[in-house]
Amino acid sequence: MTGFGVAIMHPAMPPLARAWMPGRVGFATAVYANGLLIGEILPVSLMLPMVLPWSATVWRLGFVVWAIPCVVIAAIILMTAPRGPPADNDNRVRMPARWWPQWNSGLMWRLGLLLGGVNASYFTSNHFLPDYLNQTGHGDLVGPALVALNVGQLPGVVPVIVVSPDDGAALRDLSGLWRS
Repeated sequence: MTGFGVAIMHPAMPPLARAWMPGRVGFATAVYANGLLIGEILPVSLMLPMVLPWSATVWRLGFVVWAIPCVVIAAIILMTAPRGPPADNDNRVRMPARWWPQWNSGLMWRLGLLLGGVNASYFTSNHFLPDYLNQTGHGDLVGPALVALNVGQLPGVVPVIVVSPDDGAALRDLSGLWRS
Protein backbone atom coordinates (compact mmCIF):
# COMPACT_ATOMS: atom_id res chain seq x y z
CA MET A 1 0.00 0.00 0.00
CA THR A 2 2.82 2.40 0.87
CA GLY A 3 4.62 1.63 -2.38
CA PHE A 4 1.46 2.38 -4.35
CA GLY A 5 1.05 5.73 -2.60
CA VAL A 6 4.68 6.65 -3.19
CA ALA A 7 4.46 5.56 -6.83
CA ILE A 8 1.46 7.86 -7.36
CA MET A 9 2.53 10.83 -5.24
CA HIS A 10 6.19 11.29 -6.15
CA PRO A 11 5.72 11.65 -9.93
CA ALA A 12 2.38 13.49 -9.66
CA MET A 13 3.10 16.22 -7.11
CA PRO A 14 5.90 18.22 -8.83
CA PRO A 15 3.89 18.86 -12.01
CA LEU A 16 0.76 19.56 -9.95
CA ALA A 17 2.66 22.04 -7.77
CA ARG A 18 3.91 23.77 -10.92
CA ALA A 19 0.45 23.81 -12.54
CA TRP A 20 -1.54 24.84 -9.46
CA MET A 21 0.88 27.43 -8.05
CA PRO A 22 3.07 28.58 -10.96
CA GLY A 23 4.33 31.65 -9.09
CA ARG A 24 5.11 29.75 -5.87
CA VAL A 25 6.46 26.37 -6.98
CA GLY A 26 9.04 26.25 -4.18
CA PHE A 27 6.41 26.98 -1.54
CA ALA A 28 3.99 24.41 -2.99
CA THR A 29 6.75 21.81 -3.05
CA ALA A 30 7.67 22.55 0.57
CA VAL A 31 4.03 22.30 1.64
CA TYR A 32 3.44 18.93 -0.01
CA ALA A 33 6.77 17.61 1.32
CA ASN A 34 5.71 18.74 4.79
CA GLY A 35 2.34 17.03 4.32
CA LEU A 36 4.16 13.85 3.34
CA LEU A 37 6.23 14.01 6.53
CA ILE A 38 3.16 14.60 8.71
CA GLY A 39 1.54 11.65 6.94
CA GLU A 40 4.53 9.54 7.98
CA ILE A 41 4.57 10.77 11.58
CA LEU A 42 0.89 10.62 12.58
CA PRO A 43 0.19 6.97 11.74
CA VAL A 44 3.36 5.76 13.45
CA SER A 45 2.77 7.83 16.56
CA LEU A 46 -0.96 7.16 16.91
CA MET A 47 -1.41 3.55 15.71
CA LEU A 48 -0.34 1.69 18.85
CA PRO A 49 -1.59 4.03 21.59
CA MET A 50 -4.88 5.18 20.00
CA VAL A 51 -6.01 3.48 16.80
CA LEU A 52 -5.23 -0.14 17.65
CA PRO A 53 -7.05 -0.10 21.02
CA TRP A 54 -9.99 1.67 19.38
CA SER A 55 -10.14 -0.87 16.55
CA ALA A 56 -10.38 -3.80 19.00
CA THR A 57 -6.71 -4.67 18.44
CA VAL A 58 -7.44 -5.80 14.86
CA TRP A 59 -4.58 -4.23 12.95
CA ARG A 60 -6.40 -4.57 9.61
CA LEU A 61 -9.11 -2.29 10.95
CA GLY A 62 -6.37 0.17 11.86
CA PHE A 63 -5.45 0.38 8.16
CA VAL A 64 -9.08 1.18 7.37
CA VAL A 65 -8.98 3.98 9.94
CA TRP A 66 -5.90 5.45 8.23
CA ALA A 67 -7.57 5.16 4.82
CA ILE A 68 -10.32 7.57 5.90
CA PRO A 69 -8.08 10.69 5.92
CA CYS A 70 -6.71 9.64 2.52
CA VAL A 71 -10.22 9.50 1.06
CA VAL A 72 -11.12 12.86 2.65
CA ILE A 73 -7.96 14.52 1.30
CA ALA A 74 -8.58 13.04 -2.17
CA ALA A 75 -12.13 14.45 -2.11
CA ILE A 76 -10.85 17.89 -1.06
CA ILE A 77 -8.30 17.87 -3.88
CA LEU A 78 -10.98 16.84 -6.37
CA MET A 79 -13.26 19.67 -5.23
CA THR A 80 -10.61 22.40 -5.04
CA ALA A 81 -8.21 21.53 -7.87
CA PRO A 82 -8.02 24.09 -10.67
CA ARG A 83 -10.20 23.24 -13.65
CA GLY A 84 -9.05 23.57 -17.22
CA PRO A 85 -5.69 24.77 -18.47
CA PRO A 86 -3.86 27.26 -16.26
CA ALA A 87 -4.00 30.91 -17.24
CA ASP A 88 -0.97 32.28 -19.02
CA ASN A 89 1.41 33.69 -16.47
CA ASP A 90 4.88 35.15 -17.02
CA ASN A 91 6.12 33.34 -13.88
CA ARG A 92 5.12 29.96 -15.25
CA VAL A 93 7.90 27.70 -16.43
CA ARG A 94 7.12 26.39 -19.89
CA MET A 95 7.38 22.63 -20.17
CA PRO A 96 7.63 20.82 -23.48
CA ALA A 97 4.46 19.02 -24.56
CA ARG A 98 6.21 15.69 -24.13
CA TRP A 99 8.47 15.58 -21.11
CA TRP A 100 11.34 13.16 -20.76
CA PRO A 101 14.37 13.38 -18.45
CA GLN A 102 17.56 14.80 -19.88
CA TRP A 103 19.51 11.57 -19.58
CA ASN A 104 22.76 13.28 -20.57
CA SER A 105 22.50 15.87 -17.77
CA GLY A 106 25.06 15.36 -15.02
CA LEU A 107 22.92 17.39 -12.60
CA MET A 108 19.93 15.11 -13.21
CA TRP A 109 22.04 12.02 -12.43
CA ARG A 110 23.63 13.59 -9.33
CA LEU A 111 20.26 14.68 -7.94
CA GLY A 112 18.71 11.30 -8.80
CA LEU A 113 21.50 9.44 -7.02
CA LEU A 114 21.34 11.81 -4.04
CA LEU A 115 17.57 11.49 -3.64
CA GLY A 116 17.64 7.75 -4.37
CA GLY A 117 20.31 7.23 -1.71
CA VAL A 118 18.40 9.31 0.83
CA ASN A 119 15.17 7.41 0.14
CA ALA A 120 16.92 4.03 0.27
CA SER A 121 18.49 4.80 3.64
CA TYR A 122 15.19 6.17 5.00
CA PHE A 123 13.07 3.19 3.95
CA THR A 124 15.77 0.73 5.02
CA SER A 125 15.88 2.35 8.46
CA ASN A 126 12.09 2.20 8.76
CA HIS A 127 12.15 -1.48 7.87
CA PHE A 128 15.22 -2.48 9.89
CA LEU A 129 14.52 -0.62 13.13
CA PRO A 130 11.34 -2.45 14.28
CA ASP A 131 12.81 -5.90 13.62
CA TYR A 132 16.07 -5.01 15.34
CA LEU A 133 14.33 -3.62 18.43
CA ASN A 134 12.00 -6.63 18.65
CA GLN A 135 14.89 -9.09 18.32
CA THR A 136 16.92 -7.34 21.01
CA GLY A 137 14.01 -7.35 23.48
CA HIS A 138 13.11 -3.69 23.12
CA GLY A 139 9.81 -4.04 21.26
CA ASP A 140 8.30 -1.33 23.43
CA LEU A 141 10.63 1.19 21.74
CA VAL A 142 9.47 0.50 18.17
CA GLY A 143 6.80 3.21 18.14
CA PRO A 144 8.91 5.95 19.77
CA ALA A 145 11.94 5.07 17.61
CA LEU A 146 9.94 5.30 14.38
CA VAL A 147 8.36 8.55 15.52
CA ALA A 148 11.82 9.97 16.29
CA LEU A 149 13.12 8.83 12.89
CA ASN A 150 10.26 10.60 11.12
CA VAL A 151 10.08 13.72 13.33
CA GLY A 152 13.82 14.17 12.80
CA GLN A 153 13.07 15.19 9.21
CA LEU A 154 10.81 18.13 10.11
CA PRO A 155 13.55 20.66 10.96
CA GLY A 156 14.75 20.43 7.36
CA VAL A 157 11.34 21.34 5.94
CA VAL A 158 10.60 24.39 8.10
CA PRO A 159 13.28 26.66 6.57
CA VAL A 160 12.19 25.65 3.07
CA ILE A 161 8.59 26.65 3.81
CA VAL A 162 9.69 29.96 5.33
CA VAL A 163 12.13 30.85 2.56
CA SER A 164 10.30 28.97 -0.26
CA PRO A 165 12.72 29.67 -3.08
CA ASP A 166 11.21 29.80 -6.53
CA ASP A 167 12.36 30.09 -10.14
CA GLY A 168 14.79 27.18 -9.91
CA ALA A 169 16.63 28.47 -6.84
CA ALA A 170 15.74 25.32 -4.88
CA LEU A 171 17.25 23.12 -7.57
CA ARG A 172 20.41 25.23 -7.64
CA ASP A 173 20.66 25.08 -3.84
CA LEU A 174 20.17 21.31 -3.81
CA SER A 175 22.76 20.83 -6.53
CA GLY A 176 25.13 23.01 -4.48
CA LEU A 177 24.76 20.56 -1.58
CA TRP A 178 25.99 17.77 -3.84
CA ARG A 179 29.11 19.69 -4.79
CA SER A 180 30.05 20.71 -1.24
